[in-house]
Amino acid sequence: MDGNKIQLNFLKEIFRKINPFFISGILVSALVAIPVVIVVGSFLEDTSEYFLLMRNTFLIEYISNSIFILIGTLSFTFIFGFFAAYFISLFEPNLLSSLKSYIPIFLGLVMFGMGLTITFDQIKQVF
Repeated sequence: MDGNKIQLNFLKEIFRKINPFFISGILVSALVAIPVVIVVGSFLEDTSEYFLLMRNTFLIEYISNSIFILIGTLSFTFIFGFFAAYFISLFEPNLLSSLKSYIPIFLGLVMFGMGLTITFDQIKQVF
């Protein structure tokens, strides 16, 4: 009986220490990495003529554009986001705490804006 209580307490302690942001970060990273792994892995197997056509025409441009967009997004996000958050938290730590309840609304507006900027041609490229 005591052994079961010790195990249960041990499991509760482990679940308390798990950081949900770390887990979600790992999951998002895995979702982003899956297409990259598939494309790189497909270079190692026999290819069909469609893949050869893709490789000879637009695959390299697609990969280089994706890497360029990724590096640019990460750089600008880090530079502006990091310094803005640093200065706000340094000089006025409670400045934005009153806006906590509006976070879902702001995120909805951002997602709506992203949806407005996409075109049907971009959707056709994906499918």
